[in-house]
Amino acid sequence: MTFMKTLAGMADLNISKETDHPMAKRKRQVKDLSSAHRGIVTLALALVISFLLLAYFDSQLFFIHLYESLIYLAIVATLFALEERWTYMLGMLAPAVWLMLMLIPGACTVLFFAVGGIPEILRPVQLVFHLQRASFPASILGIIILILSMSMFIFCASRWRSEFVDLGRGRGWTTFLVCFGVVGIYYGAMVLLALQHLRPIA
Repeated sequence: MTFMKTLAGMADLNISKETDHPMAKRKRQVKDLSSAHRGIVTLALALVISFLLLAYFDSQLFFIHLYESLIYLAIVATLFALEERWTYMLGMLAPAVWLMLMLIPGACTVLFFAVGGIPEILRPVQLVFHLQRASFPASILGIIILILSMSMFIFCASRWRSEFVDLGRGRGWTTFLVCFGVVGIYYGAMVLLALQHLRPIA
């Protein structure tokens, strides 16, 4: 009789473990997703605050820095309004395109030095060099924004790889192309705004 009770107890224990296992797995997934959301919101808001501070300390480009902060507010909004795949893709592309744009003046400087002059097609970029030297706080904020942007890219790329690596190729490319189009239009408008803003200084 005691032996039968022991077997029955072991069976009940195994059944409870099997029934609790999916629940525990689901709780871990929810906790992991909540942690990912907090990470993205923290990085995005840190970037927004950094750009706003940069707008204050670098007043000659106030509206441009203000504009730069808007896309990270949009990323936070997509986190709650759309699927996470759109947020992660925007979180990868927005910092990547911004970093590329920041490298263009330096690359043009090297090109100008190599050709011994400024090609006519690249002459608008010369406007950048008419700006006043950035203050020390603005330079520090620029470094902080660079670190935060790289962190945003790495974090979102990691989340994409862990959650959407098995996403169908068609859906993956659709997400990339739509987000790339949004980011391209956004930063294209920023470049036009920057050139329009800088033209009177030249």
